[in-house]
Formats: sequence, structure tokens, C-alpha cells
Amino acid sequence: FHKASRDGSGKGDVCPSPGETVIGVVYDIDDSEREILDRIEGLGSGYRQEDVVVTLADGSTLEATTYIALDVDPSIKPYAWYLQHVLIGAREHGFPQDYISTIEVTTTHKDPDSGRRERELAIYA
Repeated sequence: FHKASRDGSGKGDVCPSPGETVIGVVYDIDDSEREILDRIEGLGSGYRQEDVVVTLADGSTLEATTYIALDVDPSIKPYAWYLQHVLIGAREHGFPQDYISTIEVTTTHKDPDSGRRERELAIYA
């Protein structure tokens, strides 16, 4: 969660590190929708794209594109609601418990914008 967001919180990112593994989810995104995603994610200002080779659960590989944060700050923390989104997604996609446990211990801080916090958590109601 080292990607410095415009709201001052940390967002998820992939930090290239030799010998390390990132567990994630691969989505097939239509080109027209990718342009929207690139804009929302801040391609060119918040993230850069990098082509990677992904090893799937069955051992097969495929080429994919990931976002790598441009503005990295190891001292920032994610909002609690953001970490909750990440943890729920990790569990829904069957990530290994030891990997989830490393996410669970992430220090968070409370979003000072209570309206945003409520909107984000409303999806679980």
C-alpha cells in the first residue's frame, strides 16, 4: 500500500522485487473499458503500465499488464475501508491464508471524509 493517492492515503501497488511473488487476480478487459480504467487509475500520473508474465493456479502462464505506482511512499497507510475492500476480495478469490494474514496486519488510518467512508462501506450493506 505504498502508492500515494491524491487523498493522502496508501493504495495498492505492485513493487517489483526479484524473487518475490504477488498473488492477484487477472481480468480480461475490453479495450474500450481499458481506456476508462487507465484514466481512473491515473495512468501516466499515478501509475505506469508494465507487461508481465503471470503464472496461473494450474501452472500455465499468460501475458498480462499491471499498474506500477509512480509516486511511492512507504510511510503512508491505507484507509481502513480500503483495506477491508482488499481483504474481502482476497478471501472471495481464494488467496492463501498466509498471504491474507500478511495483508491483515497492515496498519490503517481512519478516512477523515466520513461521507466517502460511508459510500465505500455501503456496498456491504
